[in-house]
Amino acid sequence: MKVKFRCVDCRQKYSFDADPGEEIRFRCRLCGAVQTFVVPEEPAEENPESTPAPAPAPAAPPPVGLKPRSVPPPVGLKPPAVPLSGGEEKREGARAIPALRLPPRPQTVGTPPAEEAPEEEVSAPAPAVPPPETPPPPPPAPLPFPKSGFVPPPSAAPPSPREEDEVSAEPPEPDIPTVQYDVDRSRDFNPHTGEIVRKSIKWTFRAALLVLLLWGGWFVYGRYFDPAGRIAWKKEMPIPTFHLIENRDGKLTFLAGGTVWQVNSADGTAEKRSETPRLNWYQEKGAMWPVGKSAALFGRENQLARFDFSGKLVWEKSFEADITDVSVGDRAVLVRTVKSQLRSNPRNQFDFEYIRTRRLINLADGAVLQEHTGKQEELFLQEFLLGAQLFRIEPAGKAGEEKGIRMIVADPLSSKEAWRLTTADRFTWGPVLSGELLLFKLRETLHALRASDGAKRWSLKKIGDFCGFVPGREGQEGYFSDAESLCRVDLAAGREVWRKPLAGRVLTGITADRVYLEGATEEVEKPVEEKERKLPNAYEKLAKEDVVIRQILQTPRRPSVRIKRTLACLDAANGEELWLKPEIQGELIADGTRALIYWDSASSGVLSMVNQSNVGYTMLEQLSLSSGGRRYLRKDEIAVAEPKIICGDKLLAAYYDRASGPESPKIGLAAFLLKE
Repeated sequence: MKVKFRCVDCRQKYSFDADPGEEIRFRCRLCGAVQTFVVPEEPAEENPESTPAPAPAPAAPPPVGLKPRSVPPPVGLKPPAVPLSGGEEKREGARAIPALRLPPRPQTVGTPPAEEAPEEEVSAPAPAVPPPETPPPPPPAPLPFPKSGFVPPPSAAPPSPREEDEVSAEPPEPDIPTVQYDVDRSRDFNPHTGEIVRKSIKWTFRAALLVLLLWGGWFVYGRYFDPAGRIAWKKEMPIPTFHLIENRDGKLTFLAGGTVWQVNSADGTAEKRSETPRLNWYQEKGAMWPVGKSAALFGRENQLARFDFSGKLVWEKSFEADITDVSVGDRAVLVRTVKSQLRSNPRNQFDFEYIRTRRLINLADGAVLQEHTGKQEELFLQEFLLGAQLFRIEPAGKAGEEKGIRMIVADPLSSKEAWRLTTADRFTWGPVLSGELLLFKLRETLHALRASDGAKRWSLKKIGDFCGFVPGREGQEGYFSDAESLCRVDLAAGREVWRKPLAGRVLTGITADRVYLEGATEEVEKPVEEKERKLPNAYEKLAKEDVVIRQILQTPRRPSVRIKRTLACLDAANGEELWLKPEIQGELIADGTRALIYWDSASSGVLSMVNQSNVGYTMLEQLSLSSGGRRYLRKDEIAVAEPKIICGDKLLAAYYDRASGPESPKIGLAAFLLKE
């Protein structure tokens, strides 16, 4: 039979098929409580409306003189909601409700007297006979009790006045068997633990799935759709030579041949700022010396000229001999020429003598300020211009007797001596003009003098060789290194900012806030076992017949050494190591915001004797400045050469035809898109 009851904790309804007296043990699926109850002999009814109504109690015989209600009431009359007289009225499936006693209605003319209904056993005097009423509609069929215990609510139709009275009388609650616990439940027991665990597992699975989808989307985007590292544009232009003029605001200005170009790195638009065919003649086989940021000196064979980068020829000079040396200062130019001629020697017709000419030329207009010609070669004489002063270095004593030198500083225009310095040793480095200081090294000591009067400012011992100035602080701070350490020097104060061991590494890149060191480690590779040594298929037959190949195969292999290049990044402020990349290939290209590694796979062949200029790819890798990790690695069939300059958010490089080789003329510029 069907047994229905409720959970004692959460009042969840349940129904089971069981026999009377059977013991049922179960766990509530809502709160988790373990319960046990015994099925009673006569199970209680959960829904009284679904069970048949009890048989009515026997009615008392009607009083004498009254006739029982046997005739149906007239059609059209509706019984009152409450009985007209006292007593109680019983409804099927509901509790007995006392009836309200009302006085009898006065009868009107033409209305037959109402018949009195027999009185029930439980009521007092018999009520008046109600008027005839229409039979009520049959009650709806009882709904089956679902397994979950949920009973659907009745329809939302407005009840009739009679139905409101019936609803107000709630059916009695069925008898629910007592449920006892089989386990001891502690105070902190959460009845919803199972539901919480299920929800946690569900949300954990969803989070893991979301992370997997995000990672997969990021991988697909970075591999196939990320534009970083790919070629943004290519611009064809003749680049026989290259001289950088300016790199600012994403625009690159450079001199190529006799044309000054300005290229916008955003879209590759190129504009000719000036075009001077005469300048192209100097650049083809000549040399260039910069003059500030707006002009340069160009020399070829026996001619020297000054050009502005706007394309204007300022002045041009021709000499009777070829130019051998040019030194450019702020106000003058020192030019040396050499002319060879035969000596009057009848015994030897190939006896030449060399005539050396020294000229001091005004930089502004090209006028010759001084000229000196000598036939004898001086044993030790060096002249150069630094800033606004002329430096002459000569031996301090007789030749071969002393190692010391004498440095004389004079005004180049008036030849008036300003000051002189005599040293016991020769310069091992310098002199170099750094702002207002003149820097030079004697053995392992770095000295600094005031360039105007030669007064000594400071000296530092065991400082190493000069590596370069700090970008943005040229002439104020610089880097020096020796075989063991690298140090940053404050040149204005003459002190070491920091010193760090190099550990066999060399300085390969300097930016405003980072220093890059490149090192090399050797790794011995084990020789391949004999059974793994195998020739290509085309040589297998030849190896059986050729004696030399068989001897090569039988010779034991020696262990090979593999060199791994490493890259370390130091903080320029304190010299602390930020990260170390254990293995790199190619060259470093870095600025203040990016670090790139470029190499061409065609130049990394195993056999260096094989020409591999027509194969390979251009490989571009961008590193993270914070960790040194790889942000992307791209390859392209384009072949690029110098220069490689970071301009704006792109890497600009000259490219050539890979099939023609690196010696072929450059076709134009290509721009690789970089990440911020």
